[in-house]
Amino acid sequence: MSETVLIGIISAGSALLAVLIERLFDMWRRRSEEDRWYADRLLSRKFDAIAELHAQLTDWHYAITLSNVNPPRTLEEYRTNLGAREDSFRRAMSLANVYCDETTEKAIKKAFAAFSQASQAIWFQLPDEEIPNVNKDGYDREVKTIQWKYFSAGHKAANDRLRDLLNPNIIDRLTPSK
Repeated sequence: MSETVLIGIISAGSALLAVLIERLFDMWRRRSEEDRWYADRLLSRKFDAIAELHAQLTDWHYAITLSNVNPPRTLEEYRTNLGAREDSFRRAMSLANVYCDETTEKAIKKAFAAFSQASQAIWFQLPDEEIPNVNKDGYDREVKTIQWKYFSAGHKAANDRLRDLLNPNIIDRLTPSK
């Protein structure tokens, strides 16, 4: 084989290898960009859903606390102050549940159960004429009074889990130190 043919073969092989490497790198780059695009969209949705759930948790918590101090006097006032907040929390919980791990889901359900019990206890404080067909004496005292320990523990567990999801450790690493 002559030197010219050998140089031609090596040049062609080098060119083919360079094209192959460039194509592989391009495929990897596109896949990486596509993964990043999906991650950005999904992370944004996840963050929004969890932030909304946290906002509804806080809103319902304050509504129960305030309604305990200043109970509603009418069924309509109860529905506006507590019923609507329970519905909003339930909707936010349904949307965020997809993004929650088992521990977070349990904490949210614990808070929901505790808040529901507290809302029901406030409902029992309505005047008898607002709920005329209900025999309040037929219910145990535990049902008709807010179980504060259960209420506080449920709120703390859910609040702590949601805050951990909304404030991941990576934020600490990205924040400049003082």
